Amino acid sequence: MSTVAFPSLPGQTWPVIRTAIWQSRAQQSISGKILNIADWSQPKWQWEVTFSALRGYNATLLAAEIQNIQGFFNSRQGRFDSFLYSDTNDRSVTGSTIGTGDSTVRTFQLVRSLGGFSENILAPTTVTAVYVGSSSIASSKWSVAQWGVGGTTAPGIITFTTGNAPTTGQVVTADFTYAWPVSFNDDAMSFEEFVKKIWALKAVRWTSLK
Repeated sequence: MSTVAFPSLPGQTWPVIRTAIWQSRAQQSISGKILNIADWSQPKWQWEVTFSALRGYNATLLAAEIQNIQGFFNSRQGRFDSFLYSDTNDRSVTGSTIGTGDSTVRTFQLVRSLGGFSENILAPTTVTAVYVGSSSIASSKWSVAQWGVGGTTAPGIITFTTGNAPTTGQVVTADFTYAWPVSFNDDAMSFEEFVKKIWALKAVRWTSLK
């Protein structure tokens, strides 16, 4: 559960392909009736991106872009280790409803809604505000579990301190930014030098983790 972020690289080209992935099973009875079973309650997301021009080392560069991504991939040992990816189209939310108080429960999973579907956020980068009803709650009265920090098995959880559980009927909302915990799909990555010291990285894929 690494917390290292995917490097910022120039030369990314379109299209960027993002795929929602579910897993289900179909069981067919002797009569021919089919029972569909959903194995997952949340999707995985796959990204496919292409970098058409990554520069190799030359005297004017502080760091060579192609060596940067090669080092990043090798440090992950292919698909073995995770990393954090910031999707520019899906990385922040304002006023996201994360639960309703009952005067007892103090833990609330960060979620964001996309087209009416709420999805757990596991790698918040910055939680700027938490509200109970219309009141902003001081940051000293809550904490957030981070992805890959301290061995937590429940990342993205807001926990109110003892004595500060939201009261019954109070809606809990939050403003925050987030990344996606992902890992590469493959243990191999191909780099094409199509002109001297200019490289292309085609169709590299990674998939979100749960």
